[in-house]
Amino acid sequence: MIRPIEQKDLPRISALGGFPSEYGRDFLGALALVDEDDVPLVVMGAWSRAEVHMAMDKQWSTPQNRLLALTELHGAMEQELAFLNVGEVVSWFDKACAFTRRLNKSLGWKQSERFSMHRNVRGVTSDNQA
Repeated sequence: MIRPIEQKDLPRISALGGFPSEYGRDFLGALALVDEDDVPLVVMGAWSRAEVHMAMDKQWSTPQNRLLALTELHGAMEQELAFLNVGEVVSWFDKACAFTRRLNKSLGWKQSERFSMHRNVRGVTSDNQA
């Protein structure tokens, strides 16, 4: 049987090596596949994440002004994401470069430590066509 997780499941989830110890406001929910004694065997949870993309005119103004503009936009986007209860943001780069080092040094981004995979959710499209 599959059911939503319950408070009583938390020690079992921890024993399975599962979720972080804090669920936070970006926690969307979790489901458990349980045995006949209602003991979770497999658990899957979801947290709200945002994937951010950026485009910038590299010829516009000076590098210092571009960094100031990026810093201002970064702060505004962070407020917007906090309002939406997004707890983590990810962005993808082909390789480390001066820009990724600037994100780290100036804006507090860090390189992900874990290998990740992704997939599209059935029934949800990212089609931008009207």
